[in-house]
Amino acid sequence: MTATPSRATAEMLQGIVDLLNATGHPYCMLHGYGGYPERIDSDVDCVVAAELLPHQLPRLIDRDRASGGPALVQWLQHEATAHYFVLAAEVADEAARFLAVDFSSDYRARGRSFYSGPDLLARRQRWRDFWIPPPAVEFGYCLVKRIGKGTFGDDHARRLSELYQLDPSGCRREIERFWPAGDRETLLAAAAGGDWTSIMRTLPTLRRHLLAPTAAEGMRNRAAYWLHEIPRRARRWSRPTGLFVVLLGPDGAGKSTISAAVRERLAPVFRRVGAGHFGPDLLGRAAARGAIGTSAPHAQRPRAPLASLAKCFYWLLDFSVGYWARIRPALVRSTLLVYDRYLLDALVDPHR
Repeated sequence: MTATPSRATAEMLQGIVDLLNATGHPYCMLHGYGGYPERIDSDVDCVVAAELLPHQLPRLIDRDRASGGPALVQWLQHEATAHYFVLAAEVADEAARFLAVDFSSDYRARGRSFYSGPDLLARRQRWRDFWIPPPAVEFGYCLVKRIGKGTFGDDHARRLSELYQLDPSGCRREIERFWPAGDRETLLAAAAGGDWTSIMRTLPTLRRHLLAPTAAEGMRNRAAYWLHEIPRRARRWSRPTGLFVVLLGPDGAGKSTISAAVRERLAPVFRRVGAGHFGPDLLGRAAARGAIGTSAPHAQRPRAPLASLAKCFYWLLDFSVGYWARIRPALVRSTLLVYDRYLLDALVDPHR
């Protein structure tokens, strides 16, 4: 694909929309669509029909790849009905460009289901080349998402106030769906007046009330949620979506330079990026020393036999227990870990 970086990303998003339209699958972009497709400020949140997930949509993307479309380079399931895809497109003589799309068949989080997919798709409306929710639904979705996550910034406040002005009565109904009477007037006053300061101060309380199951929902629905959620988490642990890269080589081989380049280039593919030196450092000895190595390791005096044996036992602990305590959980959270040296360096530089 020969395009500028911003155009490459725009073409990927437009291609996904065209693919869904061409195959007759309804979709709805939930928020952030104001600059689409030229400006994409964050992940694209998109609701699709349940039959597309988990396997049919990746097959469609793969078939589109055969005709010049983007490649699917990351796929993780972060909710029972939500799948996070990262698409990549090659740009001539430049690094690949990435687009992250969060496809889901409803909106649920932290034990509660808030919006069903059929309802969102039935109420969608056309905006330019995209299908989007009506203002009240977008208001409710954004408010639930921000308070549920416990993060609420000025940009979120401005957008919520804009949406409220477009449909005050509809937004009121969305607030009444999810919060008890004591919270409703506070939320409505903030939306109508455009001053969300009180909401930011009381986020923990609003979040607790939001995530508590209502009488209508009951514990049965909560149990059904976790019935699907526990197997998903088990699959994430057994098949983590992170990547663990180890760079081996003697001093001066350029490992640090390559590590920085790999982390920079591949950061968009993963949720998090981390780096390490040699071992998991289960006991935090490297951090306590304030350094990760020495500039002249071969000039140091060899350890005595007992000290060498003790070091071997420490390594056994660090590289076995430390892997499961530190590295594996990071990989489950879709982290790119790049280590400068590892235990296998004993084969690369045995004298050291």
